[in-house]
Amino acid sequence: MQAEFSTLSAEWREQKGTRQKALAAQGGYADLVVVSQSDPDMRLFPGDRDMPNSLILSAARLVLVLPFGYAGDFPCRCILIAWDGGPVAAGAVHDALPILQNAGAVSALVVNPGELSHDWPAPAVDVAAHLARHGVKVEADHVTSADLEAADILLSRAVEMQADLIVMGACGHARWSELILGGVTNLILGHQTVPVVMSH
Repeated sequence: MQAEFSTLSAEWREQKGTRQKALAAQGGYADLVVVSQSDPDMRLFPGDRDMPNSLILSAARLVLVLPFGYAGDFPCRCILIAWDGGPVAAGAVHDALPILQNAGAVSALVVNPGELSHDWPAPAVDVAAHLARHGVKVEADHVTSADLEAADILLSRAVEMQADLIVMGACGHARWSELILGGVTNLILGHQTVPVVMSH
């Protein structure tokens, strides 16, 4: 993501409707959709409280969510992958492959591997080997904890390794007539301190 801005092209597009629907529709014509974490002071207002969650579930592209008020750049020197071996995580890693290939260091982290539904002895090792075949400098890692939530472990590890990006799949499920994000995904978006790349 260390692109020269002089090499980027841009165009103005305008569409009627909610921000989420417009971004989801227009995002199909882009490589990456970039949005901000919701303003904590605006979450009581219709439309704002659903962003960026609803966009992640409806966009056909990778979504980069910036922490609210983020003023940093995107060197992507050190990236943390939240890996559980499932198809959503695999899709996110595949979509983010160009970003991962340009990183200086990547860590694929599995939280509580014994709780995964997949009967794989070493899921982080498998994805690390796959990424290494694509030229990614990656290491496999895992953490087991009965006391901490998976989201807290991921956010803590991101701080420890000074990650400047987290890559993860966004799991959603139906509740009434709306789509909402799963627990870990929602907690990450609510407490992120670094940019997060997600796809669903």
